[in-house]
Amino acid sequence: MFKRLRWMTLGAGLGAGASLWLQRRLRMLANRYAPVRGTANVLGTARQMRRDLRSAWRDGKRQMRDAEQRLRDERDRRWSERRHRREAA
Repeated sequence: MFKRLRWMTLGAGLGAGASLWLQRRLRMLANRYAPVRGTANVLGTARQMRRDLRSAWRDGKRQMRDAEQRLRDERDRRWSERRHRREAA
């Protein structure tokens, strides 16, 4: 009876130890052959750059529309002043 308990305990201990060793070994191999860890950083940087570019594009378009509207308002003001001068003359 004690022989069986001893062998069962020894087998369970060796099995658990072997599975932990194998798990550690496979993790080390996966890390060695995995892509560079900087890949996640590169992707994050690329996403941030894309967001920044979109934001800059939107800001540029908004400023362009504002400048265009200011120029049109200035043009309209000058034309109306010219028209008033012609009518007054």
